[in-house]
Amino acid sequence: MKKSLLVLIVIIGSVVSSYSQVEVGASLAMNVSNVQVRGIDPNFVPNRDFIKSFRPSLDLVLPLDDNISVVTGIAYERRGFNVFVGQDVNFLGISVPIGATAKTRITYIEVPLNMRFDIKTKKNVTPWVQAGANFGYAVAGDITTQLNLILNINVNRTEINVKSDNLTQFDIAPNVVIGLDIPYNRGFFVFSLGYEHSAQNFIKDSVIGIETRHYGFTPSFGYRYAFGKVSKA
Repeated sequence: MKKSLLVLIVIIGSVVSSYSQVEVGASLAMNVSNVQVRGIDPNFVPNRDFIKSFRPSLDLVLPLDDNISVVTGIAYERRGFNVFVGQDVNFLGISVPIGATAKTRITYIEVPLNMRFDIKTKKNVTPWVQAGANFGYAVAGDITTQLNLILNINVNRTEINVKSDNLTQFDIAPNVVIGLDIPYNRGFFVFSLGYEHSAQNFIKDSVIGIETRHYGFTPSFGYRYAFGKVSKA
C-alpha cells in the first residue's frame, strides 16, 4: 500500500509539472457520516445517529481546458458509529460489558481523484460539479466504552489494530460533489457539498456477525490560489 501511495504521489507530481496553471488550496469540511449495517446480532444494536467530525484537506485542481479539470489532493477523515451492547461481547478483540455503548472511530488518509466540469455563467461566480472516488487508507482507530447511567461515563479507550483481518484498511468510496467558486484576488473562495459511499465493508467481525459500509455528506469551505493563466487544451 505504501508503494501504491508513493506511485500515486509521483504521478500527481509529474502531471502538475506538465501544466502551466494549477490551483492549490486548503479547505475545512464537516464530515457527517453513518454506516449501512448488515448481519446485526440482536444484542448489538447500532445507534443510527450521524457522526460528525472535521475533515481538513489540501486541494489541487489541474485544468484540462476552460471547462474540465482533474481534482486531487489529500485529506484527513474520521469515520465511525456507535452501538449499544445488550450482553458482554468481544468486538474487534476488545471486551465490551453489558449495558455499555461502544463508540468506534477509524481515521483515514484520503486521496481523491475526480473529474470536474465548470458551468459558465454571465455572473462573476462559477458553479461546478465533479465526480470520481476517494481512495482512503486507515492509519488509526479506537473504541471508547461508555456506560449509560444518569450521565454517560467513558470507561476506557482502546486502540484498534487497523491491520487486523477484521478491518479493511484500504477503502474506495465513489463520490459526487457540487460547488461554487467566487473569485477573490488571484484565487477563489470555494463552497461545496459532497457525498461519498464506500464500495466495500470496512469492518467484518465474525463473532458479532456485523458488516458495515460507510457513507456520508461533506459540506466544505476553502480557498484556492491560481498559478499562471488558464490555457485551453
